[in-house]
Amino acid sequence: MSVLQSALAFVPIGPVGNGSDSWQVTGFGYNPLAPLNFTGIGNPSDTGPKNIGQGFRPNVPVFYYTFDTTFLGYFGSSGTNAVNGAFSILNGLTNVDNYSAGLTEFPFDSSSINGQAYGLDLIDLKSLTLTSLMGYLGLEDAVRYTWTLHSRWHIGSVACPVGENYAVVQRNLDITTSSVNQFQYTPYVNGALYTYLIWESCPYNPNPFPSIEAQVVPFAADNLNDAPPVSSGLGFGDLNVGRYYTGLTRDDVAGLRYMLTAANVNVESPATNSLLQTSTLGPVTTIQTANLATLLAAAQEVPAATLETLFPGVEAVPNPSVPWYYTNLVTYSTISYFTNFVGAANGAPPTLVTTVVPTTNFYQVFNTTLLNIVTNTYYTTAKASIMTVSNLPSIGSAAGSPLILHTNFTAYTITNYPSGDYYIIPSNTCGWSIIAPLATSVVATTNTFGDVATNAYGYVYYQTLVIYSTNHVYEVQQINCGGITPPAAQYEGIERMQFVYVDPRNFDTASGQFVTPITNNYTMSEVVFTNNQNVVVIQNFQRVLTSPDFQFSATDLLGTGGAENIVALEDPQWNVANVLPGAAGPGTINPGGHLSFNNSGVIAGNVWPFTTGPNDELGGSVYFNYGSFDGTTNAPVVYPNGTSIGAIQNQVFIQILPAALPDATNKIPYSATISVIGGQAPYTWSLPSGSVLPSGLTLSSGGQLSGISTQIGVFDFVVQMNDSAGHIVQKNYTLTVH
Repeated sequence: MSVLQSALAFVPIGPVGNGSDSWQVTGFGYNPLAPLNFTGIGNPSDTGPKNIGQGFRPNVPVFYYTFDTTFLGYFGSSGTNAVNGAFSILNGLTNVDNYSAGLTEFPFDSSSINGQAYGLDLIDLKSLTLTSLMGYLGLEDAVRYTWTLHSRWHIGSVACPVGENYAVVQRNLDITTSSVNQFQYTPYVNGALYTYLIWESCPYNPNPFPSIEAQVVPFAADNLNDAPPVSSGLGFGDLNVGRYYTGLTRDDVAGLRYMLTAANVNVESPATNSLLQTSTLGPVTTIQTANLATLLAAAQEVPAATLETLFPGVEAVPNPSVPWYYTNLVTYSTISYFTNFVGAANGAPPTLVTTVVPTTNFYQVFNTTLLNIVTNTYYTTAKASIMTVSNLPSIGSAAGSPLILHTNFTAYTITNYPSGDYYIIPSNTCGWSIIAPLATSVVATTNTFGDVATNAYGYVYYQTLVIYSTNHVYEVQQINCGGITPPAAQYEGIERMQFVYVDPRNFDTASGQFVTPITNNYTMSEVVFTNNQNVVVIQNFQRVLTSPDFQFSATDLLGTGGAENIVALEDPQWNVANVLPGAAGPGTINPGGHLSFNNSGVIAGNVWPFTTGPNDELGGSVYFNYGSFDGTTNAPVVYPNGTSIGAIQNQVFIQILPAALPDATNKIPYSATISVIGGQAPYTWSLPSGSVLPSGLTLSSGGQLSGISTQIGVFDFVVQMNDSAGHIVQKNYTLTVH
């Protein structure tokens, strides 16, 4: 009889051997983690399994990654596409609490074998990246820790291995089928049952693992039912030659949900370089809005520096991609005059003749970004009147009758003419808190168009366009804001993570720093106990990055002893400041990781004396090489991919603009164009799975963000660009809706 397991198994991790986990020692295969498949796979060395409720997790929702020149030079655009593909899988996850209880949206097994890649001894770069990242996200090898060695002691006087005793424990968690989401330890992973054997080095043998005394080696009870999750692909060796992953498995997502769910509330310190945004209100004062149409027109007519002079207090910068451009514009001139036509009666009044003359001219148009402007009202049209002034005799009056002044107004709507009013946010502040409206005034701007028609008898005729704008006076308080180092507090899980590609042109490999720092605004949900109940308070944070969260490199990883690591991983940055007394967690994982792939190329290993063949190329055994492959009939890409040098330049010079989106106003039409420099047209814009725009806004496939927002707040979302060359680039945006 078989028992159906719930099969949502995972291993939360943290720093090895800390606190109550001091039993995790080098002699039992910890620190560094000994690779159980004997292939020299690299691992974060400072990593160990944690008990229930004591895992470490990230608490930043947005991470940034890039490639240095060593990676680009060896792997080229195919390599960057492979890594981008791994991040796309992670970006495809939505809020973890949105999935079904059993996570039936995800398969038990997402790996397959490419026969041609197997024959070429290739390891898939995309899959290797995906499985390497899991440790930085808080998940360790679920297979490796279904069973693991806790204690070992010797009884009796007979030398080991006789009398050796072992305490074997489980550290793989499973969600029970109860209604309260309880957890238990389990030997099942993705529905497959695992048992174990104990590898013993007594009498001590330094090969294959120096310093390892004994180690538990789990293995599938049924070798035909073996479906390790992505988190196990690196440590246990499921990610071997020819194998690739198409996505995360059910157990992978189960682990992410366990850590990131909002119901998992821990005392945490926000991530390094994150400042809690605070604000205070200044004294009560008044502000008056100004004519938006006038400002927008001037922003196209003069450069940014001149605009700041014409409108004191306005902060403006030229668009970095296209600061100005030439365009042709047709203008219309009205020529009016009085004349006496041939055949008119003696003494008859002259006739008014009006002619419209089109003229085409070239104009320099400036492309300027206004930094500290808040639109109070916005309209796509403007209300106006055409005022006609004439000094003519009355119709039907006798010749020589006195002239009468006539003034007539005709209502008129100017289309395609942005109008409204705005106010300025003073420098080094966060705007104004509006208390109440005090006054409203309508301002008329006049512009006489065409010529004034006159004649010797005092006849006069001209027309003037009167444009109306409405300004407001408000009672306000200035918002003074800043950032403080946040104290530890109780925070919910962040629900999901997003990974944003940074153009390598903005990264200096020598210094490891961004050329231009990146600012990310994000929120966390703090749980505060007040009035005998828990209340969730949204806290706003700002993180300034001077270096990437994940840097990808290529270096020689061939050890002096002949062992070749397939990837070298920087140890996760553990934050143990809030670990419970007498425990080993919980804690957080600060952003940061350096992933180095081997650039030593194909390696053949030989041993002397060679008893099964000649000690030459024929007697050597190939370790592995990197490739990119899938389940199609396409030939694998083998690295270094020399054919991709031209494509490298195309890939790295991809930049999404603008750098930041202009603010929006609630219930006012909004429009912003997202564009790209580099890549290969045509481009298609979309939202990755789980990325949500503010209510009322949409993103077209052509990159137009538009609509009428029905929410007020600060919103984080990600846009994705796919070009015809297969490049996928994502950019994180923060949009403030007032």
